[in-house]
Amino acid sequence: MSVDRAASPPVAHPSARGRTSSLQAFATALKSLVADSGFTSARSLAKDAHLSHETVAAAFRGKTLPTALVLDCMLEACGISQEQRLAWEAARSALAHLRSGSESDGPRVDPSHGHPDVDEYGLIQDHADPDDCGCFRHAVTAYMQRMRRTGTRNYLGWVELRYCQVHGAAWARFHGLDALAAVAARSAVDIYVAVHRASDSEEDGFHHAYVHDYHWSGLLLASLNDVYAEAQIFENGDLIGRADTRRLRPSQDGPEAEAPDNLMAAAQSELVVLRARVRVLELENEALRHGKPLTPGRAGIPTAPWKR
Repeated sequence: MSVDRAASPPVAHPSARGRTSSLQAFATALKSLVADSGFTSARSLAKDAHLSHETVAAAFRGKTLPTALVLDCMLEACGISQEQRLAWEAARSALAHLRSGSESDGPRVDPSHGHPDVDEYGLIQDHADPDDCGCFRHAVTAYMQRMRRTGTRNYLGWVELRYCQVHGAAWARFHGLDALAAVAARSAVDIYVAVHRASDSEEDGFHHAYVHDYHWSGLLLASLNDVYAEAQIFENGDLIGRADTRRLRPSQDGPEAEAPDNLMAAAQSELVVLRARVRVLELENEALRHGKPLTPGRAGIPTAPWKR
């Protein structure tokens, strides 16, 4: 089917039940658009859209609303007309306004409170996924370490030690910079990200082909144990960069104790970055509404400060 005749975005309904139905309808219409554009699966779209398979699958499930940037990448890959792109962005904005706080790049709704259609979080234990367990709700970046290409001063990304004080669990997270995206455009780039627990040498690592999105490991329970995060970057199978973070020893007073000073400072720093991301997304939305290009540095859209 021609993309000009592809699925159209649904209209958001203001009622509580209608909002849930509208989000499901949005996801269904998005899947139809992707299929009409010739993509056979979430993985095939993810490759062309430069997103992770998990991000695309989450948009298709209809439990969270894709961010403006994720939606733009998907629509760009589908090759639809500018008029249709504006219609999709308007529909997403309407849903975002009605579902304040439930977008995938912001605070997510706790499914245990008034959302029976969403599965409960999983058990928090070693090697569990932090998203599946709901640890993202209370997480802060305890330490962050930038990563350079070996033998150069070119920064390729950063590795973070994420920590959930409430549950005493930690995991590693990696995000690449624009310089790494340039490397990935000409070579096969793989990322290994892992969290280590020093007391028993336990490790949880994740190896995956690089996508312009977050990569993260599973959980390790960190109470009374030193933990740290590590990331490695491979180009065509050769190690080109590696870094690890400082070690964190959580408070011995238990998970309900006040967060250590370094965690509070990290949370404040992360808030600054998140506010900058919101500002860039606002500029991107404005550019989309006026049909302007989204290239950083053009149409009034600066390069994202967390990618510098």
